[in-house]
Amino acid sequence: MTIFHITSVHTRYDSRIFTKECISLVKAGYNVNLIVCDGLGNEIKSGVSIIDAGNFREKARLKRFRESPKAIKNILLQNNPDVIHFHDPELLFIGLFFSKRNVKVIYDSHENGPKQILSKPYIPAFFRKIISSMMSVCENYVVKRLTGVV
Repeated sequence: MTIFHITSVHTRYDSRIFTKECISLVKAGYNVNLIVCDGLGNEIKSGVSIIDAGNFREKARLKRFRESPKAIKNILLQNNPDVIHFHDPELLFIGLFFSKRNVKVIYDSHENGPKQILSKPYIPAFFRKIISSMMSVCENYVVKRLTGVV
């Protein structure tokens, strides 16, 4: 079974994702891949194949929000995963796309995204409630169609 953890925000050696989740799955005998967006290249570490989708951190937020999911989706399409475990709300639609193709998809919701948006200083105050509500609607729609939510 091939498992892909994907993140567009977290570091490749994030203690929760890499150490606790990916390495534990390798020890249990699974083929584990971790897709990251940091520009540091591909590598294999502790049995985990780390695939770099590219560095999008220096781009404007909106551009990064569009480009990193596209790069991640292309990698996944080339690799035929059995399970996708994603960690960032901007990857919700990747989860939906693959769940419709009978891939088991897990959303690891580390925090309350819609609530967090209300305090983001880079979003103009008058847009925060609207964006938060839109995210809540999208998140609720997508998670009902996934295999699981952590």
